[in-house]
Amino acid sequence: MNIEPDVALAAREQVIALLTLLPSRLGSHWPLDRSSQPDWPAWRSAEELALTFGVGTREFNFLHSLHGARSASLIVECRFGVVPRYSAAECYRKLMARNHQNISEHPSTYALDPSTKAVLCVASYLIDSLNLDRLTDALADAALQAMSWQEEFGFAS
Repeated sequence: MNIEPDVALAAREQVIALLTLLPSRLGSHWPLDRSSQPDWPAWRSAEELALTFGVGTREFNFLHSLHGARSASLIVECRFGVVPRYSAAECYRKLMARNHQNISEHPSTYALDPSTKAVLCVASYLIDSLNLDRLTDALADAALQAMSWQEEFGFAS
């Protein structure tokens, strides 16, 4: 699927608009370093957009690409933490079951970061169907899931 460059740039503008409004909706703010904020000029032209945003103690990564079909999606990643050895087998079993269950119900999947061994919740949203309310709800849901998993399995940050 080949997307026209102007369509990809319009998608980027929509992503930037959503991410600019997001902190006030969640009662938070972007880091004070202006270069890490989504309306910084460098983000408008960067091939790959990657931002980290904190909601309470949770960190979310937002990824957007100007490349082809990937420009139509916003990837949101939440790190749950590193699973302690004593609960790893049970945690991984539940995460695999949740992945299977989520196939038809939810845009997210669970993964293991190979370098840090942290459990990730990763979701892909079509930009055309994404609005501020939906993004806010998705982040709140992921933050609650992360807290629940941390309590149940004793995740380390």
